[in-house]
Amino acid sequence: MPFYSAYAGRLADPDEVTRTEFWTGQLTRPVRFEAGLSALLLQHRDAVLLEVGSGTTLTGLARHSPHASSARTVATLGDGPGDRADVLTAAARLWLSGCPVNWSHAEMPPPAVRVPLPGYPYARDRHWADLPVETAPVQAGDVAPARVEAVPAPVEAPAAPVSTVRWVEGERTGDTSGRSGERALVILPAAPPAAIDVLLAVRRAGLQPVAVRPGDGYAEGGDGFRVRPGEQADLESVLARLADAGRVPDVLVHAATYGAEPDEPLDAQLKHGFYSLMALSRLVVTSNQWTVQPRLVLLTSHSVDVSGGERVMPARVALHGLFRTVAAESPRTACTAIDATGRVPVSELASEIAFGTTAPVVALRGNRRWLPTELPLPLPPATGRALRERGVYLIAGGTGGLGLEVARGLAATGLQPRLALLGRRGNDGVDEAELAALADCGAQVRVYPCDVTDLEGLRQTVEDVTSRFGPVAGVFHLAGVPGERMLAFREPADAKAVLAPKTAGTANLAAVFADRPAPDFTVYFSSRAAVEGLVGGADYAAANAFLDGVAVEGAASGALSIGWPVWRDAGMAATGDVDIATLHRAVRQLDSGQAAAPEAGPAVVVKREMGSATDWVLDEHRVGRMPLLPATAYIDLAVTAYREQVVRGAAPIELSDMVFHTPLLDRAPRTLRITFGPVDGRHDLRMESRPAGDGGAWTVHATGRIRAVEGTPERVDLASLRRRFTAAGAPGGRPRGQTKSRLLKLSPRWDNIADLLALPDERLLCIELPAPYRDEVAGHSLHPALLDTATAAGVRTPEQASSVPFHYQRLVVYGSLPARFHAHARRDTAAPAETPSGDIDLIDDDGTVLATITGFTMIMVDEQRLTASAKAASAPSHATQPAAAPARDGLPSDTGVDIMFRLLDAGVTGHVLVRPFVSGAPAPLASVPAPGVREPALPPREPVPPARESAPAAQIAPVAPAPVAEGLEGRLLALWQQALGATDIRPDQDFFESGGNSLSAIELMALIREEFGADLRVGLLLESRTFGDLCAALRDRGLE
Repeated sequence: MPFYSAYAGRLADPDEVTRTEFWTGQLTRPVRFEAGLSALLLQHRDAVLLEVGSGTTLTGLARHSPHASSARTVATLGDGPGDRADVLTAAARLWLSGCPVNWSHAEMPPPAVRVPLPGYPYARDRHWADLPVETAPVQAGDVAPARVEAVPAPVEAPAAPVSTVRWVEGERTGDTSGRSGERALVILPAAPPAAIDVLLAVRRAGLQPVAVRPGDGYAEGGDGFRVRPGEQADLESVLARLADAGRVPDVLVHAATYGAEPDEPLDAQLKHGFYSLMALSRLVVTSNQWTVQPRLVLLTSHSVDVSGGERVMPARVALHGLFRTVAAESPRTACTAIDATGRVPVSELASEIAFGTTAPVVALRGNRRWLPTELPLPLPPATGRALRERGVYLIAGGTGGLGLEVARGLAATGLQPRLALLGRRGNDGVDEAELAALADCGAQVRVYPCDVTDLEGLRQTVEDVTSRFGPVAGVFHLAGVPGERMLAFREPADAKAVLAPKTAGTANLAAVFADRPAPDFTVYFSSRAAVEGLVGGADYAAANAFLDGVAVEGAASGALSIGWPVWRDAGMAATGDVDIATLHRAVRQLDSGQAAAPEAGPAVVVKREMGSATDWVLDEHRVGRMPLLPATAYIDLAVTAYREQVVRGAAPIELSDMVFHTPLLDRAPRTLRITFGPVDGRHDLRMESRPAGDGGAWTVHATGRIRAVEGTPERVDLASLRRRFTAAGAPGGRPRGQTKSRLLKLSPRWDNIADLLALPDERLLCIELPAPYRDEVAGHSLHPALLDTATAAGVRTPEQASSVPFHYQRLVVYGSLPARFHAHARRDTAAPAETPSGDIDLIDDDGTVLATITGFTMIMVDEQRLTASAKAASAPSHATQPAAAPARDGLPSDTGVDIMFRLLDAGVTGHVLVRPFVSGAPAPLASVPAPGVREPALPPREPVPPARESAPAAQIAPVAPAPVAEGLEGRLLALWQQALGATDIRPDQDFFESGGNSLSAIELMALIREEFGADLRVGLLLESRTFGDLCAALRDRGLE
């Protein structure tokens, strides 16, 4: 037992207390009770202090200690009627404080204990007698009026921002009709008793089961199949064998996690649960074996808490986030989730499997059937009672946007908190001004480079935090990685990177604090995606559902999981309106070179303010009087930011499929946001802007893909190249403006062509920045004015001077552009006049290749329309009052932090949800189902439209199939349908008038390149436009 000495004022050393002078010194030296008590309370903040002896002197002193705010004091003998009564009173107070008491020594029975109440709602019947209603006398011939009940008019109150999930009893199904004869592929649990129950239920549901059991490899036997859990290839082999035998299943049942809680580590739980369900779900959305869309059933146990006192397994809770995403990404797939825990009759399981449901999940408990519903949770105002003065708070993911918002909120309390901000990259990317602002509020802040998935690193970090600041009073777990792709294109390794911070990271936090004083609370930043699913983020939804399960299981220890909606100015919300997952798959084979995979992690976001008053690239590049950011500025900004924030070095950078969307055309300052989202060893690039300050939606300007690559640049013999041009009769010299755009007003920075050798389809330019601007190149990877000249002057003719950049198929940057270099451009002779294109090499004076550009395409624009747009944008407003800025969707940061503190102050634990915010206010809840509700049944299964093998069935629009022609037309028709998601194709159908856009155009051309093995540019589609004309153009190029 630890012994804190009032003589020493600290924890006594075991050897010290055995010496005589230790005890004799207590008779002659001052008593240091306060110091000893403080030392004890710093290590045991929630201690119960029992004063042994008569009186309450020490109890009174302890209550006045500044460190005893959470400690409880109990006196053994006080001023009661007798010693026995005093001792029993003290024992009762100890028991109320949570201390175990052996009541048998007092010859008394143990007191009652708390038990969870039944989860079903109590019946409410009104038994009050109604007062008689006074009515006027009834005259002869009158009809007696009906009795009128006084019903108060409903008062529409503001929607509550916080809600919670509660369970209401649903109507029992008792229906197994309509399923007889259907085949079911059933993934069984490893435990034989549970597997037998599942097979019995499937058979009683009228289905013919095909058993699939876990094994060490793929195998077939008399009792079914054996597969490795989570291995999609094994499931594909099962499906192929069934298809060969004409037994393609109509229903897929995942029951691997049904039954008792297994005694296995977290990784094994995820393998048998999440990864196994992921493999089965991907099989549904990627295989073309089905002519009728199969039904998907998830049967599990211990994944929901209906009564408020049930055990849940977080790894199984995670299944629901994945499963609801499957339903969202593949709406034509009927999905039924069932949690059956306890003694559920096989007949009830059979009815649920046969009937199906549109509810997110059905919980079976005995003979009762429960459905989830979201109810408002009232909260009092924040009081700060949950926080300690000078408390130590650890924020995992503290260097991200949301982590810094939490830090700001803690610092703003004035309680002088001591904050440990944990981030994988430490101080990198953290604004020192931000840390200084926290310190100005009285907070002590220290940033730690720490990955929560590294147990030993986390343990050392917490040890340093404790030794520096003291015991941790609260933990905020925000570390996470967003999901970036739809399930059909997601690999297990991708999902593992997303799951790890919230699964392994959470387990590591629990392990580190297992042998330390427990924090007052642990707040897990979850997401509504866990209960709603998230298109393009199945793994992210599952990871957050895991957090919810951890909080439900640890609610008694102060765990709280908050399911946040989209935050307005921070967090991982995707703001894009285009799903480019299909584009990634279509252009996968177009890439060359070996990528140096960037460090896995969350999206990297870089923001900066731009305006004509501060940035020459806007001020000196105008349409009329309106500043227009040139396309090459996006290239320069993206490459520079990627080198600084992601690669952190001067490695070669590859940009591919860079597409320019809406031009940045504005006089007022704007905030430019560059987002690098990690996907398969590279990053998706998205560049967008909005008006500077607090207002306006984000406008997308450019998208593409970017990565670091290996390799060394080639060397070119410039002298030999020049001789070839001059031998062919190419005139040289400085041009006189014939390469300039008629649309734009440019500064002298664009007067940079020192020499030009031109052949009909090939050009060699010497580009040199004028002397007054030569020092600028140090601040750019690719000086925008120089790159603009090299690309535009390299591929377009004077007749094409109204062309603007549209697409870079591939750009590899080996080094930064110097003030003088050479550009060797080869024009694409097959490109239409409206879409000039070509390939360009940028070469240093010594012949070293600085950059290579493949498939650069420009597009002709209407000068009058662009000029009119510029004038409209620059026209002054004639309104007498400025228009109010439109309200933006998303949870405001200050509101989110306030909600979190209110939850902590109210002592809320477990799992709660925050409503989505629309136009600055929480969205109201939908109507609540009444007890006994019967949710709608699933619709009939639909036929699956025919699809190419490479196209997931879930991504094809559910429309009637059109007859497919043979040869070139048939092959192109399949690609055209895939890009547009439609099957009703006419020869004169215009691609862009039928819903195509720049991304789908690039996708179509990438599919054509992949299908036919021909290097075709997107300009061919921009010229042809219709299906028939594109067929003719391909045939002209010898394709069949």
